Amino acid sequence: MAAYRRCYSIDLRCFDNSLPDYGVGNYIERLGCVPDLLMNHETYVDQIHMHTGVIDDTFLEPQWTSQRAVPGVQRWTKRQFKGLIEALHAKGIRIYQGAEAAWNYWPEYGLINRCDYTYENFSELFILHANGRTSEEERGCINPLKHLKSGEWYEDILVKDLLCFLNDYDMDGFFAADGFAGLDCPVDQGDFSEDMVNQFEAYSEIEVPDLPVNERADWILANCRYEWTCFYADRWADFYRKLSGALYAGNKELAIFSTWTEGPADSLRDYGIDYGKLSKAGVKVMCLEVMEEVI
Repeated sequence: MAAYRRCYSIDLRCFDNSLPDYGVGNYIERLGCVPDLLMNHETYVDQIHMHTGVIDDTFLEPQWTSQRAVPGVQRWTKRQFKGLIEALHAKGIRIYQGAEAAWNYWPEYGLINRCDYTYENFSELFILHANGRTSEEERGCINPLKHLKSGEWYEDILVKDLLCFLNDYDMDGFFAADGFAGLDCPVDQGDFSEDMVNQFEAYSEIEVPDLPVNERADWILANCRYEWTCFYADRWADFYRKLSGALYAGNKELAIFSTWTEGPADSLRDYGIDYGKLSKAGVKVMCLEVMEEVI
């Protein structure tokens, strides 16, 4: 029988920074096995971009330690976080830093849990929906396929900052979680921003009429829904070709989430994600999200 790797998605609630080994021993005992790989999933791109190279006693933001910064969780410093990684490595456990492009704000919890760095520095990445609303008004989901105001591709900034973060914390790889394999919305709902439409026109050589956002979205979906989907599929492949190439060259690994629990046909139709193209673009590991009893 083939051996399967034991991989778990976690956040820092699994551990205890008051113990010398940061609670790694207790975690393994409760788990009943030594995992091969842990993915620090419930965190966000601001943790990567805010890293300055200094690992000290500064506290991590609450939304970097537990899902949606639920109350009552231990505070962790940057130094303790690095100590946890060292304690995991001492047990032969690899760890990936995860990040979500989705959900940078949860209105039900108030502004205290908002990823302010993303709001203040990457507002151009918010998704413009077909109805004219933006994700800035909702949960702060970003589109990593866009340009920054400087004209740079966001993915270039991500690659640079990510490699610095992984190297400084001695992480083994990156887990591209929610919103990094399909936006937080289907392709018939967004992103219909000027940036994405301009990219689409250059890709397809189709000229999109200059219309209000909702009418522009209706025109694209009525006249070139197929081309719009293919554009997203190839754009995501380009994104991962660049990301995987940089990580592998830096001796780091990459895993991604499957697309919102969907299989190959639905992920392409609904979100413009072609699993085959991502595989050819260098994605070697995909974590399958199965949530039948939830959704």
